[in-house]
Amino acid sequence: MNKNEYYIAIGAKIVAIRTEKGLRQEDLAEKMGVSRMQLYRIENGKVNPTVGSLLDICSALNIKIVELLDIEG
Repeated sequence: MNKNEYYIAIGAKIVAIRTEKGLRQEDLAEKMGVSRMQLYRIENGKVNPTVGSLLDICSALNIKIVELLDIEG
């Protein structure tokens, strides 16, 4: 898997967990303190999310970072 594929896989995992928890993109973005557009870019693999962003996402979703990064490579 190349870097871009990892970004896409992480984004898909965020969407799956967010949806499972009944949150809209706007809800998660607000909890993180970022714009919906920034979250959109992360969820769609358009950007390389920083560790800080991933930690903010995990905190907002109440999950551990290992759960978010548990993807097949």
